[in-house]
Amino acid sequence: DVYKRQVSTQSTGTERGTMLHLQGAGSCKVHPSVIFTILDHHSRRKEGQDRVIGTLLGTKTDGVVEIQNCFPVPHTEHEDQVAVDMEFHHNMYKLHQQVNKREEIIGWYATGTNISEHSAVIHEFYGREGAPVHLVVDPTLDPETKITARAFVSKPVTLGAQALGTRFQELCTEIVSSEAEQVGFDMLMTNMNNSPFETEAELQPTDLDGIDNQLTEMLQRLSVLESYVDEVQEGKKEADPAVGNLLADTIALVPNLNPGMYEKTFQNGLQDLLMVVYLSNLTRTQLALAERIQSVV
Repeated sequence: DVYKRQVSTQSTGTERGTMLHLQGAGSCKVHPSVIFTILDHHSRRKEGQDRVIGTLLGTKTDGVVEIQNCFPVPHTEHEDQVAVDMEFHHNMYKLHQQVNKREEIIGWYATGTNISEHSAVIHEFYGREGAPVHLVVDPTLDPETKITARAFVSKPVTLGAQALGTRFQELCTEIVSSEAEQVGFDMLMTNMNNSPFETEAELQPTDLDGIDNQLTEMLQRLSVLESYVDEVQEGKKEADPAVGNLLADTIALVPNLNPGMYEKTFQNGLQDLLMVVYLSNLTRTQLALAERIQSVV
């Protein structure tokens, strides 16, 4: 089943806005993993294809749309016709629902820098799905400029009962990341700062490197926190009750252990970890020997 529509000569336009006054969404949050997926899709596009499109998945809470996931959708664009593979779109959404039922269809994405008549036609299809958001990602990878991602919603422009076109209004868009995504970005930034002559094995951080980076980051944050507490006590800054409550809750989570008990607990956990590593290596060696014997026999 393919959704096909002739491209009309109705006008399309865009309008910038700090906040959205249309029903359905007030602002838009986009996860970086969505941007990476879209750029990867664009890099694998067919020869001669100018842009790619796909479906956006996420949640809508209190007027805020959060784009958490996406998947590509095959489509073709000609000068006078647009075709979208609806069957592929619906099948992919059913598969995603089996993994995460919280994510719903909230819009669609396209690579490029502007909105065309073709975008209005595709947006009409997604509008029937109850997905009003259109995300435009600039696929230009220039070290001198930042990657731009702009979210829009549309509303019809009418004169009486006659439809004149579609107007796209820009949402207040924000890039947000989860803790897991932030860890991945930190690893990417670490590899970017390494020498280009290092091998892949040398670029791959070890577990100790990860612990060292986390401890370094924690000490830096504790230093900032200590400076803030000192300035509040000296009267240089006004105390924030919300920050105080957060500090109290965080300190309450720290177990009250004396140094001897902490060292004993740490040593027991370390011994258990070393035993698991030893058994894993022993199992791996045994499997390798069994495979060699099997190949000889």
